Amino acid sequence: MDLVFVVIATLFVSFLFVVAGWQKMRAPRYYAAVIGEYQLPLVAGNKAVAITIGLAELCTGFLLLIPVSRELAAWFAALLLLIYALAIGINLLRGRMSIDCGCSGPAANKQKLSAWLLARNGLLAVVAIAAGITPLSRELIWFDLVVIVLAVSLAFLVYAGTEQLIANSTRLRNLRG
Repeated sequence: MDLVFVVIATLFVSFLFVVAGWQKMRAPRYYAAVIGEYQLPLVAGNKAVAITIGLAELCTGFLLLIPVSRELAAWFAALLLLIYALAIGINLLRGRMSIDCGCSGPAANKQKLSAWLLARNGLLAVVAIAAGITPLSRELIWFDLVVIVLAVSLAFLVYAGTEQLIANSTRLRNLRG
């Protein structure tokens, strides 16, 4: 895989994990309540669990930026995303779609569980794995840097737009009854 694609994937996933971890560190009570709503047998909904998950996400995000730890951090990021998808999937199978996924943080609109979140997490796991691939060895040129900045910016815009569409679909479903 070309170095530019690996850098784009790495920066995107790193930023997502740093933001997610930071949100959990800033609002551990909120996330403890969200985790508790999932009603999973091995995960209690308390501040210690929320802080631990937040630290894991923060560390993963920063370790993605260090070349020697990037591959392992990328696999760990993919694993976390798939674990989150599993928790969502379990609750969807239980018919518990009305709980907040916790994806948007305490200040944003609540985002309910949906199949879209499973698809999103699956796609993000693929991007995380791409971040861990050893790229073809070559030097970055100025044009590569322009492409990286534009592509990462576009990826964030698409991600934010997708998050808003998922949240809006929940609101529309609630309006329709």
